[in-house]
Amino acid sequence: MMLPPGPEDVLSAFLIVAGVAVLLAGGGLVWIGRWEVPPRFEVGLERLAAEIAATHWFRVPAKSLKALEMGISRYVDFWYTQSDKNVVVGSAVMIITFAAIPIAVVLNVLRGGNLFLLWVLIGIIAAMALLAVVSETGRARALGPLMSVGIYVAGFILLPGYIFVSLTDRMLNSPALEAALGSLVVATLVYLIAQAVLAASSPYLPGGGHLGKAIARQFHFFAGASPLAYILAFNAPLISGGEGAPYLIGDWQTLLIWGGLLAITGSLSQQWLATVRHALILGLMGVFAVNAAIQFLALTWLPAAGGTAVSWLLYYPFGVCVIVCFLGYLVRLTGRKSLREKARHSTGISFAILGAVMIVGGAISW
Repeated sequence: MMLPPGPEDVLSAFLIVAGVAVLLAGGGLVWIGRWEVPPRFEVGLERLAAEIAATHWFRVPAKSLKALEMGISRYVDFWYTQSDKNVVVGSAVMIITFAAIPIAVVLNVLRGGNLFLLWVLIGIIAAMALLAVVSETGRARALGPLMSVGIYVAGFILLPGYIFVSLTDRMLNSPALEAALGSLVVATLVYLIAQAVLAASSPYLPGGGHLGKAIARQFHFFAGASPLAYILAFNAPLISGGEGAPYLIGDWQTLLIWGGLLAITGSLSQQWLATVRHALILGLMGVFAVNAAIQFLALTWLPAAGGTAVSWLLYYPFGVCVIVCFLGYLVRLTGRKSLREKARHSTGISFAILGAVMIVGGAISW
């Protein structure tokens, strides 16, 4: 069994992988900038680039961090907090629940899989039909709430949860690359389960007072970070590289510890950024302190999650903050001249430049 690589190898691999992603994102933004009618999100990027280009050089990092915090908050609000009023989220959940999952269940049975999921699916359909009859006729109204709860739990938690456990079991026994790619698909089930649990528990979350609102936000931030944490947990061994990768995530205990730590790291960092308004140094130091404390926990109290170089990935929120600060300076640099003409492309060009620098830096330090 090979020993895991040192932190410098993890950093080099992370820089290369992240650099490729940032470079591709920059190219995509430049290509989108050629559209005659820009989409809404591009208009928002143009406005943000204009604000950063017009601000003082000293305030660029703080402005960039605030934009990052607001962007993550909007993501959480769009996909979790206001999901019941969101047509896009509702459509995505319906497609996953009533199209993708049933098709997967039927294909699984046709390939000789377990019939349990098929019977659960048939039971859900029968219960929905019976609920419709009860609602129309008005008979046995007392059964309506019980049937609604049963359908919700079975359709949005039990069924996707069972598939999630089965697929995760398979990925835990698969090569690192196959598991890393599979996590991108299974993360949709993580989102669906987190969405269902959060929707069911939202009425019981505290909403009054500063502390109550902070606790409620933390639940939403944790749910928002869960799919990303799941992906990072399976991609962390791949980034660590080599034949030692399969020994880093090999069982449910390690996966749950890693996924939980990564989700807590991201959600607490976002909570801190949402609390700190204008103090740049305080914001960065707070995120770094949160990441360091959780890494210390992993390395000291949780042996299954610690002792490996991949624990450095617990600093990913701090790394994102630093990258965003540098990106703000690149936007400020590329957007200060001919702002109206270059606003569409400045953000994309900045992404591309930053990605290229990260790739070169990772290759040099490999």
